[in-house]
Amino acid sequence: ESFSFEKGASKTANVFEAEEDEFLCQISFVTTNPATTVHYAVYKDVEGDNPTSGTLLEEGESTHALGGYQRIDLKKEYFLNQGEKDSVVIAQEHLIHEGALSDITLSYALEDHDDTTVTGVINQGESYFLYGDTWYDLSDENTKSEFVDLIYAELVAAWGEEGFEEDVPAGKDGIALDNFPIKAYLVPASVHVVEYILGDADLNNKVEITDATVIQRYDVKMIQLDYVAATLADVDKDGEVTILDATWLRRYLLDMKKI
Repeated sequence: ESFSFEKGASKTANVFEAEEDEFLCQISFVTTNPATTVHYAVYKDVEGDNPTSGTLLEEGESTHALGGYQRIDLKKEYFLNQGEKDSVVIAQEHLIHEGALSDITLSYALEDHDDTTVTGVINQGESYFLYGDTWYDLSDENTKSEFVDLIYAELVAAWGEEGFEEDVPAGKDGIALDNFPIKAYLVPASVHVVEYILGDADLNNKVEITDATVIQRYDVKMIQLDYVAATLADVDKDGEVTILDATWLRRYLLDMKKI
């Protein structure tokens, strides 16, 4: 039976905000164990403290023989408007833990023997952890404290209390929770090169009379167009989308029919 994203496995997520009109094309994450299956999901229009809110853009699986930083191409590129929030949600499964808390290692740092200070910086609304049925914002101090307790308990169970104190003289205070190593890679729309058809205002990969209707509706403010659609709707390339673009498109289609 294949691994299901909805079986209740622990999940982590980072939420991002587009700094400009951009295309989302790749994501990356960390696997801490060999032979790990990762299920990912990408959302846009994320709201509140639920990184799975909004519109699901894509989900999928990838399998990684070794632990480490993994970077994968999404199945397609997704346009994001400036200021729009998107999220990358990760669930992992491997042979040892099968979805347990320790299967998705909370991102943390430990002070060492040299008393090196470690500081985790998590801003509000950035990193989330699904524990049980609840998404927790790791910027919350009470949440941080609770998860530090969980990390401490797991490390003590693995190393023994003396072993932990030897490696981390500061004890529990030497554990700093940090952002998850989940990243989204975007390309600014202003420099992005894609193959589209001029006049395809409804983005269905065809130029039809319906595209002229879309341009007319946009001109009278009945609908909105995103960056890509607006660029293709500017048929006369004068930097604006107006009724003239619909007129030019209709003339072009009529000429095609004559031929």
